[in-house]
Amino acid sequence: MNSSLMELQQAIKQQNEDMKEELNDLNKWIDAVEAKKKQKKSVDGMFDNSELPPIRGTAPTLKVEKKKKVPAEDPIQVAKDQGNEYFKRGDYTDAIRLYSKGIDLDPDAFAAHVLYGNRAMCHLKLNAFDLAEKDASSCVQLNRSYAKGFYRRAIARKNLGKLREARSDLEAVLALAPGDRDAETELRAVTQAIREADQRESASASTKRKKIVIAEVEDEDDEAPEVPEPTASASATNNTQVSEEESEDHATVAARTERIERDLEKLHQQRVSDEHRRRNNAATEEAELNKRRRTHDRVEIIEEDEPTAVAPSSLPPTSIPTVEVSQPPTAAKPEGPTVEGSPSHAKASTKTSSIRPRTLKAEWSKDTIKSPTNFTEFERVYKNVRDNEELLDHLISVVPSSMYRSIFGVNLTPELLYDILLSAARGSGTRSKDIVSSLATLSRVGELAMFFDDREKLALENALRLAASAGLSDIEMKRVRKAFEL
Repeated sequence: MNSSLMELQQAIKQQNEDMKEELNDLNKWIDAVEAKKKQKKSVDGMFDNSELPPIRGTAPTLKVEKKKKVPAEDPIQVAKDQGNEYFKRGDYTDAIRLYSKGIDLDPDAFAAHVLYGNRAMCHLKLNAFDLAEKDASSCVQLNRSYAKGFYRRAIARKNLGKLREARSDLEAVLALAPGDRDAETELRAVTQAIREADQRESASASTKRKKIVIAEVEDEDDEAPEVPEPTASASATNNTQVSEEESEDHATVAARTERIERDLEKLHQQRVSDEHRRRNNAATEEAELNKRRRTHDRVEIIEEDEPTAVAPSSLPPTSIPTVEVSQPPTAAKPEGPTVEGSPSHAKASTKTSSIRPRTLKAEWSKDTIKSPTNFTEFERVYKNVRDNEELLDHLISVVPSSMYRSIFGVNLTPELLYDILLSAARGSGTRSKDIVSSLATLSRVGELAMFFDDREKLALENALRLAASAGLSDIEMKRVRKAFEL
């Protein structure tokens, strides 16, 4: 984000230098024109035209007065002014029409970015946020120093749900127009919305982690065909049918019974065929999975008599900080449609134990947490020990003060800054002094501190109070408070 702000500042600086050069050229041209006018007047003053006789064939009454040329009005400016009038009256549709007319006359004109920005504002009033975002993007492409274009695009993106893009635009507005209250208010709201969205996403991700146990019936003969329970209406119908069947002859009853038995037999055969086909497909998938399966030296395959779940506490701890490696679960190999006594059937029956993978989860401790050399190494450990205050404090303590700028320079987030401040407030005074002094060297802390809530401000004050008790000088305290915009 700092790189994008630096590029924006460089673009603004370059535009200012170009404008200064153009103004200097314009002033030189004006001076040259004025000099020519003065020279012409001095030449004309040498001759008195009033004493010269009139030209033959002319008379004062026949002289035609030269018409003064009236400069033509700029049609783009006219369309812009008329659009502004409609906008003031609340007629946003006609305002859009006139702004569009001005843009169509010259899309790359000097003031075209203003027309795009004004049309984006009309779209915002009409809740057409996608069109507003498009026009605001065209506006800032034509003029990267137009703060209103970034602000209007931020509002459109906020309503479209693009919260992180909206926050980037609002930060650009504050870089171009520091102290803009509207931008600061919107930036606070967008930052809070991003935090809430992240919390909801993490909560939904945790609820999705469920285990489903599927049990299959091995013996088909033990399964009885499902027979729906008769309802009240069905019972009444059956009684009526029984009374009618009693009046029929025995041949009709026998034929009907035979037809029912035949249909049941077909249904049973179809069911057995479907079951065999399903087992064959499962066996084929299992064979393909075994071919693709990869082994790892940190994954232990064990055999158990029963597929019982292994408690997390029973896993032996390991001191190697590795990423958790998991192996695809091995399903129980189903029996195929083979005849009992065949080699394949015998091979399947002899395998009475199921193979289940067991993952050796990385266990972090003070001995395994080393000083990180970049943000990637820090983040990998930080995500695993964030909920453990003791390990988190140790991780922050092993980060050298000289490495704060290279590790956290452009990667510091509000959540990470809050955790560092909490850790500083929990430790000793000397440790707190080193942490806050190192954070003060980061330019990003000021931007993040502008949007601190009461909880984050309290953590910062506690850390500063502890650092002051450890002998932080007044000059150093002023520098730290200035860095945090206090």
